Amino acid sequence: MKKLLLIIFISFSGLCLTAHPNLDSLLSVWNDHDQNDSLRANAYRDYIRFGIFFSAPDSACILAEELSNWYRKIQK
Repeated sequence: MKKLLLIIFISFSGLCLTAHPNLDSLLSVWNDHDQNDSLRANAYRDYIRFGIFFSAPDSACILAEELSNWYRKIQK
């Protein structure tokens, strides 16, 4: 059930976006530890949603779980 909720969140968050983002740019933001945590998380979420969600849903679930774990870790 948890994975299903993650998939729903990724697929429906930000549906108002019409332009396809540059995936390399999104990964660059995620990997830049000097960036704000929310900016990094949003970039990674968008990378998952636009980059691999429809082409590799199993991988998208794994990365979404990674993002969720990272977020819980930084909240402590």
